[in-house]
Amino acid sequence: MVGDHGRGAWRFRHILVMDMYQRKDIGIPKVLITIYMQACALDVTLDLLSYNSVLTAIVDDADTPALARLDQASDVVQTMRARGISPDSRSYECVIDLCISAGQTNAALFNLKAMRDAGYQPSAYVRGRVVVHVV
Repeated sequence: MVGDHGRGAWRFRHILVMDMYQRKDIGIPKVLITIYMQACALDVTLDLLSYNSVLTAIVDDADTPALARLDQASDVVQTMRARGISPDSRSYECVIDLCISAGQTNAALFNLKAMRDAGYQPSAYVRGRVVVHVV
């Protein structure tokens, strides 16, 4: 492992403080995803907030096809788990949103069940998206 995990996560969060999601015009989701990939290449373990920020950036990356974004998000969640960080409600909601966007209804239902099994309840937004696409 490279350096102190806490410092690595702090540096990553420090980059996010710039209100990136308000500046989509310069491709901030892609920049954030690139920074995440660099952090992984350096074997820096991020914290839950940082991973969720990456998942949100993947959801917001409208230039990438939905199925490719779902694959990216699945890789992020797998990395989280491999590094001992359990997804929270925000993590699950990002993945479920991407499942719906990619037309993967069964995957959305699977992740909804996993979310509930982990003790989290989906937001009204996610429940609505699932209901509209399942019914």
